Amino acid sequence: MRDISLALSTDEAASCADMTISKNEWTEIRRTIENSFKKSADQFRSDMIEALRGEINSFRPHGWRRLATVLRELAPLGISVTLIVALLGITATAVYQANNRVSENAQFQQKTSDRLDQIEKDIHGLQAQASLAPISSELQFSKNSTVLKPKPEEIAKLSKQLLPIQDKFGDIPAVWQPTGEFINFKSRASQSEVHPASQNAFSVDCRAKGGNMTVNNGELTFNNCEIGLSSRLAGGPGLLKIVFINCVIDYEGGPVPTSPMSFEDCIFQFNVPVVPPPRGVQTMRLLAQSPSIQSVRIPGQPATHS
Repeated sequence: MRDISLALSTDEAASCADMTISKNEWTEIRRTIENSFKKSADQFRSDMIEALRGEINSFRPHGWRRLATVLRELAPLGISVTLIVALLGITATAVYQANNRVSENAQFQQKTSDRLDQIEKDIHGLQAQASLAPISSELQFSKNSTVLKPKPEEIAKLSKQLLPIQDKFGDIPAVWQPTGEFINFKSRASQSEVHPASQNAFSVDCRAKGGNMTVNNGELTFNNCEIGLSSRLAGGPGLLKIVFINCVIDYEGGPVPTSPMSFEDCIFQFNVPVVPPPRGVQTMRLLAQSPSIQSVRIPGQPATHS
């Protein structure tokens, strides 16, 4: 038996020696085993994914439940959008109200400023009227008196009282009306009894054809006639001087000729309810301050200052 076993073992060894596996066969075997494992792993992964998908789908709602879920998920976003829109609306309203408030404040300030300016003008006017009251009263008394003739010193006193009022309140029309009345009164009170202004001068147009107007060597002369001082007097740019002799001079506060002017024994009829231009103010001040209104000379000015 022992011999038989040894014989068999020898035969198996010989058989195994004959079954040697080549290198290519080993590579094929290894590839086959790896593919089997890979297929098994892919199948296992696919099975796991399908199983998980089924479980996940079981938790996902469908139909109306899905719609409700979507709305529920979108609710926070909707609230956020609504909140932003509401904040924008509040901001726009606040900006609009702020702009309205600024506009209202600007209008209020403008109205207040206008009212304050008007009040200041009114106070300024009242101060001027208060300053002019004594002069107006004296003028009224002198005009009503047909017996007493005002003395030259009284007229000079009124002239001195007018000067500071004209300086302080020269921008107020109420100052120039009394100034014109004083010039009127002064001219009538100072008329010479020996050489009175011709009464025929009233209503005689100085510039009418055949009137009492002459031009000689650049000097324009009016004699025994009535003329408006603010009218455009003839003569042209070569005019050197304008002379009024025994004339009635009307003036209402308009522009005054810029040429030098001379008034000899004239009657003045001034009615000045406005503030005259600078040349008019100069003429009125000189007429009011002149010691003798029977002979007054007004220096010329450039035409741009008339």
